[in-house]
Amino acid sequence: MNTRTKNTVSVIIPAYNEEISLETAIKSALAQDFPDKEIIIVNDGSIDGTENIVNKFVGKVKYIKQHNQGRSSARNAGLSLAKGEYVAFLDADDYWLPRFLTSCVNFLSSQSGLVAVSTKGCINRIGRTACIIPRNLPDRFNNKPFVIDNFFDFWGNYDHIRTGNCLIRKEIIDQAGMQRKELSICQDLEYWGYLATFGTWGFIPEVLWVGNSEIVAARKRWLNKLPEKINVGYSIEEWQKRIAPKLKSQDWEGFRRVRARVAAGLAYVNITNNNPRAAYEIVKRFGKEMPDNILISLMKFFSRGGRLPFFILKYVLGVYEYLKGILNARAF
Repeated sequence: MNTRTKNTVSVIIPAYNEEISLETAIKSALAQDFPDKEIIIVNDGSIDGTENIVNKFVGKVKYIKQHNQGRSSARNAGLSLAKGEYVAFLDADDYWLPRFLTSCVNFLSSQSGLVAVSTKGCINRIGRTACIIPRNLPDRFNNKPFVIDNFFDFWGNYDHIRTGNCLIRKEIIDQAGMQRKELSICQDLEYWGYLATFGTWGFIPEVLWVGNSEIVAARKRWLNKLPEKINVGYSIEEWQKRIAPKLKSQDWEGFRRVRARVAAGLAYVNITNNNPRAAYEIVKRFGKEMPDNILISLMKFFSRGGRLPFFILKYVLGVYEYLKGILNARAF
């Protein structure tokens, strides 16, 4: 592992075909009012103008280029160079407000026993009001930064973590190891849950991160015409295998709620990526625990008839994704 530099933050930004949004992400990292930072850009095999964007910041960022291996691999490549006492991941389709790093470092510095801290965020949406996360946070949690008593219960209740709204102690990453590159989706959720088994997290109730992925995805789809296909060849049991053995008895109730959201995401991605059989098995096992929304309700309804209706649902959701892509693209 690299020697850590005290009070320095390593910012890792993975980028795969991110010419549309990468410049905004880099500028937001450079504009942080926290001075002691290194910014590491990992080009994960882009075939668009991503490298041209990075070239605008020569001398201001560190740059790695690799063959396309996925976001976990790209983040791990950045971690292999990281020298900061703290690490922050920022996806290339998101950005920070200027006080993100200062606020997080100040809080972790004042709480020596914490593993990490996260902040409130704002998710921009197409044609709708931006969404503040966590949603429905009780007033008692909105006054000042605090230490979370039960991480998994808080996470299960308020879904408060995103890739870009966390700052993590590098010494904890050195103990835990890197992200699992074999997980094509929900790998970040697995990592936050795993890191949480190493100690306590904090929370800052201030919007300091902005999620722009929905808008960027719409622009990409308009340009590329076809949605990106993702191969999901693993089960919930595989996803949780580093976390479950380390959970305490009081962690399980909250973890089950988190796991149910992950299961819903895996089912949806499987069914929209031509693997309805795997989606069906996930819904049959975890459907009762999954949160309620229109898409999940559809999957639950079709699962009652066995595997065959799920093949029909595959085409229904395929049409939904196609129409959503067209409508979103018209916004640009």
